[in-house]
Amino acid sequence: MFNRILLTLLNQREEYLNLKEEVSQTPLEQSIKLILQKINQDIEKIMELNQGE
Repeated sequence: MFNRILLTLLNQREEYLNLKEEVSQTPLEQSIKLILQKINQDIEKIMELNQGE
């Protein structure tokens, strides 16, 4: 019984976190997140190029 309740609560927690991330982000937050992702991609490309030399 306890395990079933625990699994249910864990699933609900995951659903809540996903919903919170989708709903709570303002357009500014989404833009900043996208910019940071692009910067990280560029850093990874630069690091790959530096390793090749």
